[in-house]
Amino acid sequence: MKKSSMKQRETLGLLRKITGHLDGNVSLAEAGAFYAECGRIVSNNYIKEGLILAKANNFPNEVIDFIKEHNFKLGYPKSRETAITMIVCKLSATIGFLESKKIKHSVTQIVDGVMDSCLMAGRLDASGLSLNEYKFIKDYLLEEARTGYEYFSGKNEAKGELDFDYEEIIKAGSRKLYQLKTAHMILKSMCC
Repeated sequence: MKKSSMKQRETLGLLRKITGHLDGNVSLAEAGAFYAECGRIVSNNYIKEGLILAKANNFPNEVIDFIKEHNFKLGYPKSRETAITMIVCKLSATIGFLESKKIKHSVTQIVDGVMDSCLMAGRLDASGLSLNEYKFIKDYLLEEARTGYEYFSGKNEAKGELDFDYEEIIKAGSRKLYQLKTAHMILKSMCC
Protein backbone atom coordinates (compact mmCIF):
# COMPACT_ATOMS: atom_id res chain seq x y z
CA MET A 1 0.00 0.00 0.00
CA LYS A 2 1.27 3.48 -0.87
CA LYS A 3 2.41 5.58 2.07
CA SER A 4 0.01 8.43 1.14
CA SER A 5 -3.05 6.18 1.03
CA MET A 6 -2.01 4.57 4.31
CA LYS A 7 -1.69 8.05 5.88
CA GLN A 8 -5.16 8.95 4.54
CA ARG A 9 -6.62 5.80 6.11
CA GLU A 10 -4.93 6.59 9.40
CA THR A 11 -6.24 10.17 9.25
CA LEU A 12 -9.77 8.86 8.66
CA GLY A 13 -9.30 6.38 11.51
CA LEU A 14 -8.40 9.16 13.94
CA LEU A 15 -11.26 11.26 12.63
CA ARG A 16 -13.76 8.41 13.13
CA LYS A 17 -12.54 7.63 16.64
CA ILE A 18 -12.55 11.22 17.88
CA THR A 19 -15.91 12.07 16.29
CA GLY A 20 -17.43 8.87 17.65
CA HIS A 21 -16.12 9.49 21.17
CA LEU A 22 -17.74 12.92 21.09
CA ASP A 23 -21.05 11.47 19.83
CA GLY A 24 -20.67 13.39 16.57
CA ASN A 25 -21.95 12.36 13.17
CA VAL A 26 -19.13 10.06 12.00
CA SER A 27 -20.58 9.63 8.50
CA LEU A 28 -20.76 13.39 8.02
CA ALA A 29 -17.18 13.85 9.23
CA GLU A 30 -15.96 11.11 6.86
CA ALA A 31 -17.87 12.50 3.89
CA GLY A 32 -16.69 16.01 4.66
CA ALA A 33 -13.07 14.91 4.93
CA PHE A 34 -13.34 12.96 1.70
CA TYR A 35 -14.93 15.74 -0.32
CA ALA A 36 -13.42 18.81 1.38
CA GLU A 37 -10.66 19.03 -1.19
CA CYS A 38 -12.40 17.47 -4.18
CA GLY A 39 -11.64 20.57 -6.24
CA ARG A 40 -7.96 19.57 -6.34
CA ILE A 41 -8.80 17.21 -9.20
CA VAL A 42 -9.61 20.27 -11.32
CA SER A 43 -7.41 23.14 -10.14
CA ASN A 44 -5.09 24.55 -7.50
CA ASN A 45 -7.98 26.86 -6.57
CA TYR A 46 -9.54 23.79 -5.01
CA ILE A 47 -12.04 25.53 -2.76
CA LYS A 48 -13.70 27.40 -5.61
CA GLU A 49 -13.59 24.36 -7.90
CA GLY A 50 -14.78 22.10 -5.08
CA LEU A 51 -17.80 24.30 -4.51
CA ILE A 52 -18.60 24.26 -8.23
CA LEU A 53 -18.30 20.46 -8.33
CA ALA A 54 -20.36 20.05 -5.16
CA LYS A 55 -23.18 22.27 -6.36
CA ALA A 56 -23.19 20.75 -9.86
CA ASN A 57 -23.48 17.28 -8.31
CA ASN A 58 -26.08 18.23 -5.69
CA PHE A 59 -23.92 17.53 -2.66
CA PRO A 60 -25.71 17.98 0.67
CA ASN A 61 -25.34 21.45 2.20
CA GLU A 62 -23.42 19.98 5.13
CA VAL A 63 -20.72 18.68 2.77
CA ILE A 64 -20.63 21.99 0.88
CA ASP A 65 -20.04 23.65 4.26
CA PHE A 66 -17.03 21.39 4.80
CA ILE A 67 -15.52 22.60 1.54
CA LYS A 68 -15.98 26.24 2.60
CA GLU A 69 -14.97 25.91 6.25
CA HIS A 70 -12.29 23.23 6.20
CA ASN A 71 -9.38 25.60 5.48
CA PHE A 72 -10.66 28.89 6.96
CA LYS A 73 -10.54 30.60 3.58
CA LEU A 74 -14.31 31.06 3.25
CA GLY A 75 -15.30 30.73 6.88
CA TYR A 76 -14.56 28.99 10.13
CA PRO A 77 -15.99 25.61 11.12
CA LYS A 78 -19.63 25.91 12.11
CA SER A 79 -20.09 22.32 13.22
CA ARG A 80 -18.26 20.03 15.59
CA GLU A 81 -17.63 17.59 12.75
CA THR A 82 -16.05 20.27 10.55
CA ALA A 83 -13.85 21.45 13.42
CA ILE A 84 -12.68 17.92 14.25
CA THR A 85 -11.99 17.20 10.58
CA MET A 86 -10.10 20.45 10.17
CA ILE A 87 -7.93 19.76 13.23
CA VAL A 88 -7.08 16.19 12.20
CA CYS A 89 -6.41 17.22 8.58
CA LYS A 90 -4.19 20.15 9.67
CA LEU A 91 -2.28 17.80 11.94
CA SER A 92 -1.87 15.31 9.10
CA ALA A 93 -0.74 18.00 6.66
CA THR A 94 1.81 19.38 9.13
CA ILE A 95 3.28 15.97 9.90
CA GLY A 96 3.30 15.10 6.19
CA PHE A 97 5.10 18.32 5.30
CA LEU A 98 7.76 17.84 7.97
CA GLU A 99 8.30 14.22 6.94
CA SER A 100 8.54 15.15 3.24
CA LYS A 101 11.26 17.66 4.08
CA LYS A 102 12.92 15.13 6.41
CA ILE A 103 12.65 17.58 9.30
CA LYS A 104 12.77 15.92 12.70
CA HIS A 105 9.88 17.02 14.86
CA SER A 106 8.15 16.57 18.17
CA VAL A 107 4.63 15.27 17.71
CA THR A 108 3.71 16.77 21.06
CA GLN A 109 4.78 20.20 19.84
CA ILE A 110 2.85 19.75 16.60
CA VAL A 111 -0.35 18.70 18.39
CA ASP A 112 0.01 21.57 20.85
CA GLY A 113 0.75 24.04 18.05
CA VAL A 114 -2.15 23.02 15.82
CA MET A 115 -4.68 22.80 18.65
CA ASP A 116 -3.65 25.89 20.59
CA SER A 117 -3.28 28.17 17.58
CA CYS A 118 -6.75 27.21 16.32
CA LEU A 119 -8.30 27.86 19.72
CA MET A 120 -6.44 31.09 20.48
CA ALA A 121 -7.17 32.59 17.07
CA GLY A 122 -10.90 31.99 17.56
CA ARG A 123 -11.10 29.56 14.65
CA LEU A 124 -13.22 27.11 16.65
CA ASP A 125 -15.60 29.62 18.26
CA ALA A 126 -18.55 28.96 15.94
CA SER A 127 -18.04 25.18 15.79
CA GLY A 128 -19.99 24.30 18.88
CA LEU A 129 -17.02 22.46 20.41
CA SER A 130 -16.95 22.96 24.15
CA LEU A 131 -13.67 23.53 25.97
CA ASN A 132 -14.05 20.04 27.45
CA GLU A 133 -14.40 18.58 23.94
CA TYR A 134 -11.41 20.59 22.76
CA LYS A 135 -9.40 19.26 25.71
CA PHE A 136 -10.57 15.72 24.95
CA ILE A 137 -9.42 16.01 21.31
CA LYS A 138 -6.04 17.37 22.34
CA ASP A 139 -5.55 14.75 25.06
CA TYR A 140 -6.68 11.99 22.72
CA LEU A 141 -4.19 13.03 20.03
CA LEU A 142 -1.38 13.34 22.58
CA GLU A 143 -2.21 9.91 24.02
CA GLU A 144 -2.19 8.38 20.53
CA ALA A 145 1.23 9.92 19.97
CA ARG A 146 2.48 8.74 23.37
CA THR A 147 1.37 5.15 22.84
CA GLY A 148 3.01 4.99 19.43
CA TYR A 149 -0.01 4.93 17.12
CA GLU A 150 1.41 4.46 13.60
CA TYR A 151 -0.07 7.78 12.50
CA PHE A 152 2.67 9.47 14.47
CA SER A 153 5.52 7.54 12.90
CA GLY A 154 9.06 7.97 14.04
CA LYS A 155 12.10 6.55 15.72
CA ASN A 156 10.88 7.06 19.28
CA GLU A 157 7.23 6.07 18.99
CA ALA A 158 6.82 5.15 22.63
CA LYS A 159 7.36 8.79 23.54
CA GLY A 160 5.58 10.14 20.47
CA GLU A 161 8.65 12.10 19.45
CA LEU A 162 11.19 12.07 16.66
CA ASP A 163 14.42 12.97 18.48
CA PHE A 164 13.88 16.72 18.02
CA ASP A 165 17.00 18.68 18.92
CA TYR A 166 17.42 22.32 17.91
CA GLU A 167 21.15 22.28 18.66
CA GLU A 168 21.69 19.31 16.38
CA ILE A 169 19.86 21.11 13.60
CA ILE A 170 21.91 24.27 14.10
CA LYS A 171 25.14 22.26 14.00
CA ALA A 172 23.99 20.50 10.83
CA GLY A 173 23.90 23.83 9.05
CA SER A 174 21.71 26.70 8.09
CA ARG A 175 19.73 24.69 5.50
CA LYS A 176 18.12 22.51 8.14
CA LEU A 177 17.51 25.49 10.39
CA TYR A 178 15.83 27.26 7.48
CA GLN A 179 13.66 24.18 6.88
CA LEU A 180 12.69 24.09 10.54
CA LYS A 181 11.74 27.78 10.54
CA THR A 182 9.78 27.26 7.31
CA ALA A 183 7.90 24.34 8.85
CA HIS A 184 7.04 26.40 11.93
CA MET A 185 5.80 29.28 9.73
CA ILE A 186 3.66 26.90 7.72
CA LEU A 187 2.26 25.38 10.91
CA LYS A 188 1.36 28.84 12.20
CA SER A 189 -0.24 29.86 8.91
CA MET A 190 -2.33 26.69 8.80
CA CYS A 191 -4.23 27.52 11.93
CA CYS A 192 -3.74 31.22 12.52
